[in-house]
Amino acid sequence: MTSTAPPSEVRLQAKPIYSAEWLTVGNHAVLDVSPSGNWLARPTDIYMQMATHIKVQALSQNIRYTIDETQASATVGFQLTAGSETLLPCPNDGISIFEEQAGAIIQYQWLR
Repeated sequence: MTSTAPPSEVRLQAKPIYSAEWLTVGNHAVLDVSPSGNWLARPTDIYMQMATHIKVQALSQNIRYTIDETQASATVGFQLTAGSETLLPCPNDGISIFEEQAGAIIQYQWLR
C-alpha cells in the first residue's frame, strides 16, 4: 500500500502561521464598535509584559483598523471584512477600530 502523505519538506512548510508559543495578555473580548470608532489600548499582563500583537475578528460588518495611532475612519485604515480575522503587530500604544456600517461587532485577544 502506498502512502499519500506529502514529503516531509512539504509538511514542514505547511506549519500553522500562528506560533504555539503565544501567550495571552488579558481576556478574550467582544466589542460592539462605536459609530465614532474605538481605541484598543495595548495592555500589560500580570508580569508587566506588554502585548505585542492582537488577533481581531470582524463578526457582523466590515471594519477599518490602523496600527500607527492614526484615527481609523470609513475611508482610512486597513479593511477587515465581516467573517475575517487577522493577527496584527502592535508597535505603538494600541490600535484604532472603525465600523464601515452600523452594527459592527469584533472579537479580539491581545497576545505576546
